[in-house]
Amino acid sequence: MDAQGVIYRQDGDEKILVKVDDHSPMIKSSVWGVDCYEIAEGTTKIEQFAFNQCEGLKKVIIPSSVSVMSDYAFSDCSQLKEVVFEEPASLGYFPEHAFRCCNELTEIVIPNSVSYISDYAFSFCTNLRKVTIPDNIGFEKPADYNPSSEREILPLASLGLQFKLLEHALGSLERVMIPADKRELLEEHWPHLKHLFVNKK
Repeated sequence: MDAQGVIYRQDGDEKILVKVDDHSPMIKSSVWGVDCYEIAEGTTKIEQFAFNQCEGLKKVIIPSSVSVMSDYAFSDCSQLKEVVFEEPASLGYFPEHAFRCCNELTEIVIPNSVSYISDYAFSFCTNLRKVTIPDNIGFEKPADYNPSSEREILPLASLGLQFKLLEHALGSLERVMIPADKRELLEEHWPHLKHLFVNKK
């Protein structure tokens, strides 16, 4: 456990961020809150629910060593305003509910290492206005990604209901920055966002 109450575990060559301790100043918003937390260099994975309900966290810096982020990693971080990915990033995908109910999050730049974004990655982010899509974006689910709630989604899929990227943030979205050479692909998969697409400079 580090000075901010974040628990890490070493598993062979892997350094895993397990969770934030219940007594960490990140848990509750107060004068003792943590404006910024920098995840330890060398961390390779952020576990499921690791920062769940860290109401005192306003900014997080994710090192380039992180290659896996699990479902609900930053869910219900109600004061989280800024997410910074150090380059060159190695994160392969954005999982389900990664930033669920992060209602102060207005903008996010997804690193170019990411090739897959779960439909629910930003569920209920009601103030999200701008999302920058990576150049490497695709729609094929990575072999090593097994969403925790997949069983709940499958019955809905069988009824022909399809949930799309940013489904619950459409009311606030103003721009989705996309790589120009992927426009046709993105318009095909996310037609409901077509009117928000702006080519990246």
